[in-house]
Amino acid sequence: AQIRYMAVEEKYQGRDLGSRILRELERKLFEKGADEIILKAREKTVSFYENNDYEIYKDGEILFGEIKHYWMRKR
Repeated sequence: AQIRYMAVEEKYQGRDLGSRILRELERKLFEKGADEIILKAREKTVSFYENNDYEIYKDGEILFGEIKHYWMRKR
C-alpha cells in the first residue's frame, strides 16, 4: 500500500495529529491485507516517519532543485 500527500497544517503540528492519522491509516491498510506501506517523504519529515517506525529504503528525487525526498517503508 502507499500513502501519498499526507500533511498537517503547520499551526496544528506538534499535537500528535499526524501520528494519530498515520496509525489509523496503517490500521486500515494492514486490516485489508497490506504487508508493507510505502511513502515518499520530504527530507524535513523523515524524522516524523522514523518516529513512527518507518525506514528509508531508497533515495528519492530532488524536486524544484531543492526539495530532497526519500522513499520510506513500514512492514
